[in-house]
Amino acid sequence: MVSNNLEGPGERSSETSTSHYLNFKGTNITSKLMEARDTCIANQAELSSVSDLLALNFIFDKDFVKEHAGVEAAEHFFQPPLKGASGNDLHYVSLCTDVAARVQDSTAFDKEKPKLGDNDQPSFFVRKAIECLTVDVALWAGPSYRSALNEEGYQSSFVNPILRAFAGALSLPTYIGHDLSPGIDDHVSRIQYNLEYTETLTPNFMAAVHHNSVQYAMCIAEIKKPGSSERDKDEDRRSLVSQMKLSLNKLLWLGTESPTIVGFLVQDDVCEVLSIHLAAEAIYFVQELGAFNIPKDNKDLGRLISGLSVLSLAKVCLPGGEDLVQNTRAAFERRRPFQMHNNRKQMRPSFHVFGKETDDM
Repeated sequence: MVSNNLEGPGERSSETSTSHYLNFKGTNITSKLMEARDTCIANQAELSSVSDLLALNFIFDKDFVKEHAGVEAAEHFFQPPLKGASGNDLHYVSLCTDVAARVQDSTAFDKEKPKLGDNDQPSFFVRKAIECLTVDVALWAGPSYRSALNEEGYQSSFVNPILRAFAGALSLPTYIGHDLSPGIDDHVSRIQYNLEYTETLTPNFMAAVHHNSVQYAMCIAEIKKPGSSERDKDEDRRSLVSQMKLSLNKLLWLGTESPTIVGFLVQDDVCEVLSIHLAAEAIYFVQELGAFNIPKDNKDLGRLISGLSVLSLAKVCLPGGEDLVQNTRAAFERRRPFQMHNNRKQMRPSFHVFGKETDDM
């Protein structure tokens, strides 16, 4: 059996020609990346690296750019903005960690949790994440209870509180897999992009901007509970980044200027935070913003400290310094009618996330 990673509607746009090149110090970066991608296409049936498989879909990560365009170019294009956690946030998480480690349940924690003055208040995200994590019985139930949870239970108790708090800090409504709110059509929870084809993927978590009765995903997540296979992890990484690109294309289709999509990849109690943006015609850059550990139990709440700076970065639009959601909402207001803007040429449909096995290639 041979894997055909070019199978699917995206194969119709496996080539592109454009005069909009990405340049760095006199070097045509677009040309270098497309030449490397041509090599990937020629060897596509043997590809195993997620980085190479994403390149088929015009998505390039730092490692791919470093290998094919040089270290200096990679460092230039993949510099994250500087953003740190506030002292109030760090202080509050530290205090809550001490309390959670010595009490026995959520009721006791609620009674003893820190009370701070007006000038020492933490951010909405930190306050909400700790509130949602500590109210769940799973945080206090011990490792045997936790290991018995299925993937949905793990996501609900340990991951969703953090992602919902992040989305809430941006005033974004959230959707969890197939669990849709009453009255919301099924397509809302899925990433759909209708141009030359329709491809439907369902993330485990989505936070969206609402505009004219339509939801546009801004943050999406793929989540695996601890103990998942390495193959499942690689498939989730490829799936997540492909969904991020589809979400980005949807905003470009509307004429949104310089949008960015944020992705969360949760594997083995580690949440990796990614972003994707369109750097030039058919050049999508996916960037790793950082990673943090998901708290395992009430004695482990301090793990949130490592996530504060990473999640602060995720709120910043790349490239640029405007708030991700404010930038997108402003773009809705200034966007031009579709027939007047030229972003259509910048969109490339996604390949299917998984290749097709066939005997007759």
